[in-house]
Amino acid sequence: EKTILENLRNTRAGKTTILIAHRISTIETMDRVLFIEDGRLAAFGKHADLYESCDEYRKMVDLQKLEEEGGSQNA
Repeated sequence: EKTILENLRNTRAGKTTILIAHRISTIETMDRVLFIEDGRLAAFGKHADLYESCDEYRKMVDLQKLEEEGGSQNA
């Protein structure tokens, strides 16, 4: 994932690129995030801003972080 994102940043520098992802680790470093909930645009902005201002986004982020931590403990 890290290698793919680095290659995208290098090859797409200066260009608009739309990346669709479900994993927070994939999108948290992007310039802007569109958070779609129930088929509607629920929030738009930087990851940190959405985390602070959008309850549903924050819940999703926190849940994924917990799942990742639980998965690494079971490995």
